[in-house]
Formats: sequence, structure tokens, C-alpha cells
Amino acid sequence: MIIVRPVQAGDQPGIEKLIFESEAPISSLPTDREWLGRRIEQSVQSFRHDAELKGSERFIFVLYDEEHREVLGTAGLSTVAGAEVPFYNYRLDEIIHASKAHGVYNPVQILSLAHDLSNATLLSSFTLANRLKATEYRDLLSRARLLYMHHCRERFQRRCIVEIQGVAVDHGRYPGTSPFWENVGRHFFDIDFMEADQHVATLGKTFIAELMPATPLYLPLLHEEARAVIGLPHEQAAPNMRFLQSQGFELSQYVDIFDAGPVLEAPTERLVKGQQVVAKQVRLSSGGKYASGGQGAAMGAAYIGMNGDLTDFRATLIQMTEGLGDVQRIRKQDADALRLAENDTLFYSRIRPGQAAYELS
Repeated sequence: MIIVRPVQAGDQPGIEKLIFESEAPISSLPTDREWLGRRIEQSVQSFRHDAELKGSERFIFVLYDEEHREVLGTAGLSTVAGAEVPFYNYRLDEIIHASKAHGVYNPVQILSLAHDLSNATLLSSFTLANRLKATEYRDLLSRARLLYMHHCRERFQRRCIVEIQGVAVDHGRYPGTSPFWENVGRHFFDIDFMEADQHVATLGKTFIAELMPATPLYLPLLHEEARAVIGLPHEQAAPNMRFLQSQGFELSQYVDIFDAGPVLEAPTERLVKGQQVVAKQVRLSSGGKYASGGQGAAMGAAYIGMNGDLTDFRATLIQMTEGLGDVQRIRKQDADALRLAENDTLFYSRIRPGQAAYELS
């Protein structure tokens, strides 16, 4: 059974493997073993509701194959983006250069350093095993954060943001790096793109903001290669961006100061309500015909089921026929995966309205 659960210390080797195999940079997950260990421990404390972290929790969820004991993905959630240091971005603005006497009216786009998003809840650290990227497990892992927020809405801010990895090229003058970094950031830092990426993962963005110019950057003065990638996602991050937009996120006027990747935002209330979570009492059922090994017909529609436990949160894909009233029948193996017993409360949300049932692993 593949589930989403809170990260554990023993998951670190699996997470390191995912980071190594990722085709897009993950600046919010450090490759440095010691720093990654600290990040995992902070998440463990957050799920325990450590009083010292109140208001600055950073959660890491993992997609985990219980049968093969394999970490298949990660997804992060921070109650406040700028809980420890200001959360910097570039804000895309427009100013007017005009002269009535000379008949000139010229709108010019600029990038202004800002930390307006510091008080927003942040989604981050999304990774997924390559073989699962075109499956419903992407939905399960990404939405698990929003479903967790449903159970403790009061702990999160009124708006939610997510940074999408920016464009990196494998050809041209800057192979394997960010054109924006090479044309902007490198002028103020004598380090390579990947080294800067790791600094972001371990030290946050403050070190960049401290060395970047505080004055606005005029886009017409930037190299064409840098201008061309502003607000665009890395090709490997584009599917996740589209999925997040389907959940209610919209493009903002902000981009990452590191690689100029887009920043999405949405009212938290809209994201949570959009999950359309239903709560019913569990009844165990051994009936139903489920596909196995590609044979047989799966019965029922596809849902994300969860237990609602804030400390030992669990979610998984289940198939069922939605019942009438306050009772819902599910398979015993699904209940066991969610650590639910007869008469416990099952929370669930439809994967996609009208979607046909599919085979579950």
C-alpha cells in the first residue's frame, strides 16, 4: 500500500536518493546530509506540536510504499514562509517614463526586491519518483498538504503561496544552469548556480537579498536570455504547476530572486474548501472487486482517504462506492493503512469529479 505520512528520521536515505535523481532543482531540500537531517527533525517536532515551534512549523510529508519500504516522494508545508528570516522575492512592477513636452509615454517593466510574501503559508519541497509523475499519486501527494490544512485551518495564514522552479537550460552559453542567475545573480556572487542553490537550501534567501542590489532592475537593461525566462517554470516543474493551478492557485506578480521562477498564490480558505472533504463513520467491508495485475475490473470511484490525525496523519488512494447517510464502507486493508477501526471517522475527497476508477497499487 502506498500512503502519505509525516516524514521520519529513517526516511533520510530515501529522500537523498530522490533529490539526486530529480531533474529539476529543489532549493528547499538541501543535499547536505547534516542540514537535511535538521530539516527532517524540525518536521518531526512540528507534527508533535512542539510549543517552541508554534507559528513557525515546517512539515514534510512523504509518499511511502509500505510493502517495499521505499520513499517515493516528498511535499513540504510551512505555516509561515518568513517565520525565521524575511522571505524575499522579486515583484514585477511597471513604471511610466513620460514627457508631455517631448510626446513620450513609455511603460517600463522593473523587478523590485520585496518581502511582501513573508506572512503567507508556503508549499514547497515537492518531489516524486519519475515512474509516478503521470499517475494519481501526484494528486495524492500534492493535495495531502491541503487536506492536512483542512483539519487545522486556524494554524495557517490567510493566503498560501508556492514557488515553482525556474528555467534551467542544457545548451547555449550556460548549460545546466539558470540564465537569470548567470545574467543577474552572478554579478554579485562569485559562485556557480548549483552552489548558490545549495546556499538557498541551507541558509535561506536572506544571503542573496543582502548582496543583491536594493534598487529596481529595469528589464530592458537585462540580457535577452534573462528576460526570456522570467516567470517561466522548469519543464520538469510545469506539470506540478498546472496541477496546483487546477486546485485554485493563480500566477502572482512575484518571481523567485534566484532563478526567476513563477510564484503562485491563492486564498487559503479557497484552497481548503475546494477539497470538498466529507466525513463519515467507517464500516469495514471485504466485498468489492479490485483490479490486480492488470486483470479484473476495479469497482467504485477514486478517492483520497485520510484519518484526520494531526500527529500521525495518513492519506491514501482508495476506491469505494459512496454510501448514503453517515456511514461509509471501505476495505479492511484501506482502513489498516489509515490506522482506522470500525466506527472511527474517515475523511475523504474525490480525486477528480467524473473520473473513472483506476487500478491501485
